[in-house]
Amino acid sequence: MKTAVTCFSGILFLRACLASTLGGNVIIDEIMYHPNSTNVLEEWIELHNSAPTNVNLSGWQITRGVHFSFPTNTILAAGGYLVVAADATTFAAKYPGVSNVVPASAGPLDGHTIELDDNTGQTINSVTYYNDGDWAIRRMGPVIYDHQGWEWFAAHDGLGASLELINPDLPNSYAQNWGSSTTPNGTPGRPNSIGAANIAPVITAVGHTPIIPQPTDVVTVSARIVDEHTNGLAVTLNYRVDGAANFSPVPMFDDGAHGDGLAGDGIYGGTLPAQPDSTVVEFFLQARDLENNLRTYPAFVPPTNSVRTANLLYQVDAGVYNGSQPIYRILMTEAERAELFALGRKCPDSDSDAEMNATLITQDGVVTDGSTTQLRYNVGVRNRGHGTRQSNPNNYHVNIPADRMWKNQTGINAGARQQHQPDGHRRRQFLRFLRGERAVQ
Repeated sequence: MKTAVTCFSGILFLRACLASTLGGNVIIDEIMYHPNSTNVLEEWIELHNSAPTNVNLSGWQITRGVHFSFPTNTILAAGGYLVVAADATTFAAKYPGVSNVVPASAGPLDGHTIELDDNTGQTINSVTYYNDGDWAIRRMGPVIYDHQGWEWFAAHDGLGASLELINPDLPNSYAQNWGSSTTPNGTPGRPNSIGAANIAPVITAVGHTPIIPQPTDVVTVSARIVDEHTNGLAVTLNYRVDGAANFSPVPMFDDGAHGDGLAGDGIYGGTLPAQPDSTVVEFFLQARDLENNLRTYPAFVPPTNSVRTANLLYQVDAGVYNGSQPIYRILMTEAERAELFALGRKCPDSDSDAEMNATLITQDGVVTDGSTTQLRYNVGVRNRGHGTRQSNPNNYHVNIPADRMWKNQTGINAGARQQHQPDGHRRRQFLRFLRGERAVQ
């Protein structure tokens, strides 16, 4: 059975523990998965060896992404880089100065995971990458029939850049340790253009509990923070009630006393006060390290012509439902809700596919990842349909980032017109959450 080999000490990733052999220092550190030419033969993968000794890749394989066996006597030099090209001839024509390339062709990439195994079948390194979610940045998209919505932007997705690892001394499994190359067409066979020995702390595994708080509940927000150092970190939770002008800061701790698990385990927690029924709370996190590098999560570009935001959300609900029908809740700020509602009221606005920022919470009685309640932040919600785009209520499509799929799905259609509903008021409840109204019990 294959086993991935990693090693942690607190929140500090010790690269020397990646494996007991020097082969464990070989990592995937650059990917050209979507050339701007759209020619799949221009795709390639780059490996990096941070060990002080050469590594013989004879018998090694890439078993996911492509199926490729390294030829005999393939040597990855100490501190060096090696490119595996989809098509060696095409690569040589586009990058004539790059010689540290495996001479055989691997074929185009397939899927979003690349896995590297050694000659014993042990997984040495694996990366799963995407073009949205934490692998991209959110920004306001173009005007579509007088309305604007949020879109995911990543220059490594067909806009001329490769996807580069930033700090090879931190895990390459974290999306925030990757970014788009600043050098057009990437940097195959040489150090990455955005490489750095110190980056802003990685903020991942963000969540809040209770997921659906009652008016008497304080809410705990937690996140894993990963950095090159275990000391000097300052983590802050910033929140406001929807509609308020300013955010209030709340410090987050890794002391075992703030809903953060065990002290010193890399999980930070902060608590927010109880709020009245139906209140929507908007929040974001910031983490600053010893060198004053700052990261804000989630990452979005504030629009210049609007007060709309793409932060994380939860809503207080005093209701209790004991029925058997699934409940799908979509939470939005009032600004996002009003925009979505307005574009569905008249033509041609209703033809706009502008997406609103939302939190998706589902309860369906089916255990997924240990729970029947699922939480997904930063989903996109848009109007959908053909002849029903101006109907009240509207039909909606929910886009879910691929790095946080819901039950292996990246989208849900919420049809509200002419569907059989054995429990009709549940459908009304779902739509009223979309419109910002109280649910029917």
